[in-house]
Amino acid sequence: MQWGLFMTPTKNGTRISTNSISTISPMVVFGLAAITAATSPDYLLNKAYLTEDPIPFETPFNSDSPSTMQDLFENQMNRKLLVLEERLNQFKTLKCDWNGYDAAPIPSSAIDTAKTFLKSLRSGNINLNGWEVFPTARETIQLEKTVGDDYVEIEIYKDGHLAFYSEGKKNLEIESIPEYQAMEIISSVFS
Repeated sequence: MQWGLFMTPTKNGTRISTNSISTISPMVVFGLAAITAATSPDYLLNKAYLTEDPIPFETPFNSDSPSTMQDLFENQMNRKLLVLEERLNQFKTLKCDWNGYDAAPIPSSAIDTAKTFLKSLRSGNINLNGWEVFPTARETIQLEKTVGDDYVEIEIYKDGHLAFYSEGKKNLEIESIPEYQAMEIISSVFS
């Protein structure tokens, strides 16, 4: 039994459809797609619909529909950047005692530095999928990513300095690291 997932660029968007070569239950195809989508957070713009009739994807970042996998990836990374930036914006609303243990609000300077760092990751063609951002009780922003056995954590302070920690391919702990060096290490860990 063979089946496939086909992406076709069209004038109105990219269409995804399934095609079965022998008899296969649509529920099996839908079940496999649901499992794949649930276990892969970066699965095709986080919005995959598998049907017999193709459904176009939304493409808000350019007026042309993505015609290549590279275009689709670029759109996906732009969307992920927006999601992470919106999460950082939410930290601006945190008040005193936001964690229930007397934590101070997150300084806007730490949030702005985190946004700049994420934009640097994006412009450096580092895959943003899997990156998460969190506020900490130390008035910092923590960015982290795990892929397999590799874990990277960046902590961004209100004075703009970065602390770096990683496990896996590279086991490092650096209290103050320049942005360019952090990006080089991240690139080598997740290449």
